[in-house]
Amino acid sequence: MKTFKVIILLIVSFSNNLMCDSTNFKSSIENNDSKYYTQAITKKNLKYCTRIKNRDKKSNCFGVIKRNSGYCDMIRNKDLKNKCLSIALSDKTYCNKIKDHNIKLACKDSNNSN
Repeated sequence: MKTFKVIILLIVSFSNNLMCDSTNFKSSIENNDSKYYTQAITKKNLKYCTRIKNRDKKSNCFGVIKRNSGYCDMIRNKDLKNKCLSIALSDKTYCNKIKDHNIKLACKDSNNSN
């Protein structure tokens, strides 16, 4: 009976470690995506866009750098899509449709810098 309890404890401990690792893995991917997006925008280089894992963020990157609204139309997140369209089409009215406060500020900032 004791060996059975030890095996169960090991399994529970192992599964908890896996859950922690998957959370860390997701956050490291998000950090890398943000890093690659920033590099792509500052250097205006598409090679950094190709390294982004998140589908919406990758489409946003291509749409912004190429100034092509076709990439923006593939984005599922409505706020990110409106930000992309705003920059790609140089049309500030899309920024007003954004609900997320942080994305709206980034949208307005990026339009002011262009």
